Amino acid sequence: LRGNAVGMKGAKALANSLKCNRSLKSLNLQENSLGMDGAIFIATALKGNHQLAYINLQGNGIGESGAKVISDAIKASAPSCIVDI
Repeated sequence: LRGNAVGMKGAKALANSLKCNRSLKSLNLQENSLGMDGAIFIATALKGNHQLAYINLQGNGIGESGAKVISDAIKASAPSCIVDI
């Protein structure tokens, strides 16, 4: 899904879908203008996904502190997940 200008509203819609998906292994959301709120929606939705092996949130304007919060949230449920921010 790289480079699709999903934005915060799109991230919220995607997050609702991700709450039901427990088989996702890789997710590339690079350069989608998610912002901090959108990235938090995604991270929260993925809390139950223990299968996730990789997520890319680069180029979404979330900053270093936001990246840490999101990375920690994802790694809490998927400790082996590689998070690119």
